[in-house]
Amino acid sequence: MTVGSKLLVRCSHCGKCCEETEMELSSNDIERLEKAGYRRNEFTVTDDGATRLRNIDRTCYFYNPTDKKCRVYRKRPLGCHLYPVVHLANEGATIDELCPMGHTISKQELRTKAKTLIKLLKNIDNERAHATINHQRKPAQRNQNKPKKANQKKMGQS
Repeated sequence: MTVGSKLLVRCSHCGKCCEETEMELSSNDIERLEKAGYRRNEFTVTDDGATRLRNIDRTCYFYNPTDKKCRVYRKRPLGCHLYPVVHLANEGATIDELCPMGHTISKQELRTKAKTLIKLLKNIDNERAHATINHQRKPAQRNQNKPKKANQKKMGQS
């Protein structure tokens, strides 16, 4: 459904999208949530270089199962905003079959959200690659910053 320039999905508030989430986070997502007063180590986990939303009792850290609502809905990660559009390795952007309201996504909304999702995933991949490069450089930088006397002693001892 489109209202003005905004694309809307009807949500049943079932919470399926918040169960055992593997939602990757961009640095912008993390910064936005930190500015809202949350500490990174409380709501994130890092696995294989990917920073993701933490699950507590099998649901997203921010999901309130009693109210069936997200505690940070207005500041939620971009990937959550784009849901139920997801990216599957073999299919590309598609509508998550777990969402009971997936049928409310129009073809136009799927295309629009898919473009945004692909940009988001590229951004997250670039951030991860940049972090890996910086992590690999740190030991080399430490070696280069040793005082000259320490280097001269080693050279003289050989």
